[in-house]
Amino acid sequence: MSLSSLAGTTWQLAAFSVINRASGEAQHDVLGPHGHGQILYSADGYMSAQLLEGHPLSAHVLADGTDPTRPGLRAITSYAGPYSYEDGAGGAEPITVYYRGEKHAVDVAGTVHHDVRVCIDANWEGTRQTRNVGFLTIDGEPFVALRPPEPWKVGNDEVYLTLLWKRAPKNA
Repeated sequence: MSLSSLAGTTWQLAAFSVINRASGEAQHDVLGPHGHGQILYSADGYMSAQLLEGHPLSAHVLADGTDPTRPGLRAITSYAGPYSYEDGAGGAEPITVYYRGEKHAVDVAGTVHHDVRVCIDANWEGTRQTRNVGFLTIDGEPFVALRPPEPWKVGNDEVYLTLLWKRAPKNA
């Protein structure tokens, strides 16, 4: 697959791992055992991504009269805006992903840029979120791996947040 093949596709979160750059140690199921998400790339150049924890709410947020702007809405992140991409790895190290207990090293095919117009976190609005992109096939199914090109600093460690997305079935 090439980066241009992202256009017009929808992907469901298959795995989300935090990987220590120095040790390679990985934390799996970052969103919990029932975490889920979806990312869409429209044919006209827009994207939308949502990541959610998997725990149910104790009550329906609106039905019990609670303020819908208060915590308890399960979103970890949700953002949308235009996207663009660049083919080529530019010397990037492979993306490490884990799926069903198996480790996969995925070559970087290029980068995708998400220009954030709306976001649940207002600090992200107006930013560009760049991700390295790699494609792989597992058991005949297409997957895409996304990872920021640079590790994030967490305490004294550098970590990669890696997301593995499985192609969503067609909604006919």
